[in-house]
Amino acid sequence: MTHENSDERKDGKRLREINLTDSEWDLLKDLLQVLGPFEEATRYLGSSYYSTHSLMRHVVETLKGFFKSASIDNESHNYNNVEERDAFNNQDEEEDQ
Repeated sequence: MTHENSDERKDGKRLREINLTDSEWDLLKDLLQVLGPFEEATRYLGSSYYSTHSLMRHVVETLKGFFKSASIDNESHNYNNVEERDAFNNQDEEEDQ
């Protein structure tokens, strides 16, 4: 086996390890739904030229209402198939081989 083929196999293995599974993509979609309202609130409060203290209560109440209704409408999700992993967790071991 040439050194080049060995590198290609290592690259292929690394790519398979860092690609997201369908469950992980579903989790990311759900995270976007959760974090989206916070982004909107941050942009809204950050774009004001004046003190935002008076707007805070309204924004917080809006966020609470959004999440309260979302928790009632939301079906339970099962993320048991999503494993914790780091794209770099075995990097040192592979370099030694």
